[in-house]
Amino acid sequence: MPRLLLRAILALGLILFATRAANAQESDPLGRDRLTGTLKTVRDRGVLRLGHRENSFPFAFLTPKGRPAGYSLDLCGAVVEEVTAELGGRDIRIEYRTVTPENRFDLLASGEIDLECGSTTSNLERRRRVAFSPTIFVTGTKLLVRRDGGFRSLDDLRGKTIAVTRGTTNEAAVEALSAKRNLGIAFVRGGDHGESFRLF
Repeated sequence: MPRLLLRAILALGLILFATRAANAQESDPLGRDRLTGTLKTVRDRGVLRLGHRENSFPFAFLTPKGRPAGYSLDLCGAVVEEVTAELGGRDIRIEYRTVTPENRFDLLASGEIDLECGSTTSNLERRRRVAFSPTIFVTGTKLLVRRDGGFRSLDDLRGKTIAVTRGTTNEAAVEALSAKRNLGIAFVRGGDHGESFRLF
């Protein structure tokens, strides 16, 4: 095939592709045909529902005026900006919804919230249910005891009562530790970290 003919066919193909892409953008400027899942739901609803905690300092908490704030909320704000850009600059209203460690995954799965802004541990079991952002911080389970309580090792917790927060990986870790070391720990459970601390 002569080179000139090959170039002409290639040029015609590029022109047709560019024209088709431009027409697709004109007929669907917000990408309605390409959006799926949560992004489509947010675009159709015009509202992004952000789940947040009330007592998970410094990640998510309420200010004295009752407004959600914290590091995770700041990151969620950046996500909202990206969602807005993806939707062609369309205004999206933000609805804040309070979540707890116990109900956050159910609220995500049911669509009651679109995004959770908190301090949620990503593990294999949870990733089977929901999608996680890249890791934003790393921590581990720690135990808090009274300085004057005489606790020097885990064995000193045998038969004692420990406050944990329901629905957290910390709760599961301490329960597993108690069973593994046969410590016989009794548990009282708080609905959030603030309540668990008050039980202390």
